[in-house]
Amino acid sequence: MFTITAGIGGVFVLFGKLFICIFATLISYYIIEHVEGQNIISIWNPLLVVAVFSYLCGTMFMSVWGMGADTLL
Repeated sequence: MFTITAGIGGVFVLFGKLFICIFATLISYYIIEHVEGQNIISIWNPLLVVAVFSYLCGTMFMSVWGMGADTLL
């Protein structure tokens, strides 16, 4: 029973990391494209930086969430 719950928790942690990364990158794309569109030559480098940092932030946040979920079990 505990292994099933831990496996489901791991899936939620993975989806949480990916959601945070994708959502932050999409918002950054919108801001770069519509607000600062004329001043930036290539949007791929800033988006790559945002994706990496948002994945790292998502990993830290979801590790805290995963620790809390494990503690409640």
